[in-house]
Amino acid sequence: MRLTLVRHGETAYNRDGLGLGRADPPLTDLGLRQTAAAIERLAAEPPDRILTSPLGRAAAIARGLAERTGAPLEVREALTEMDVGETEGLPFAEMRERFPGFIEAWRAPDPADVVMPGGESLAQVAARLEPLVAELHAFPDDASVVAVAIGAAIVTFSGNLSTTLTNMGTAIQGITVDTSGGSGIGGPPTP
Repeated sequence: MRLTLVRHGETAYNRDGLGLGRADPPLTDLGLRQTAAAIERLAAEPPDRILTSPLGRAAAIARGLAERTGAPLEVREALTEMDVGETEGLPFAEMRERFPGFIEAWRAPDPADVVMPGGESLAQVAARLEPLVAELHAFPDDASVVAVAIGAAIVTFSGNLSTTLTNMGTAIQGITVDTSGGSGIGGPPTP
């Protein structure tokens, strides 16, 4: 199976360095251009299925791609961003002031079990994604799937998928990560 993970385009929260979890601010003008570019790029190799977070900033790419290619679109709650709790909408500098112990723990080598103040941990996001990962494991070898999600969900999803498939002795032919907007991925967000 070919799996392409796509991150949403830029929002004002991303641009302004604010904590962003389950709030759903609209895309900026740049985010709209990133969305159009992602749809164009993904449509070049139409997927068999499109999975998306229910949040509008991710669903915009998924809906556009589904309209363009005719591929079925499935909204998956599991792909919703992590609950960032009390850090939602806060500037990163204010997060550091209000939650210094959390920030220190979040920057540790393995922050998986660190719970966002009033929110959830990456481990909880991974647990939420486990059924979807198992479902993907059962897809045909020649299937092509695009999953449009949010930063922490993509980081957790890709790590969860790799671990699960390694433990099952199975490999996916290719995982592509498209960081079409925002701050990119590669680890937990840096407050």
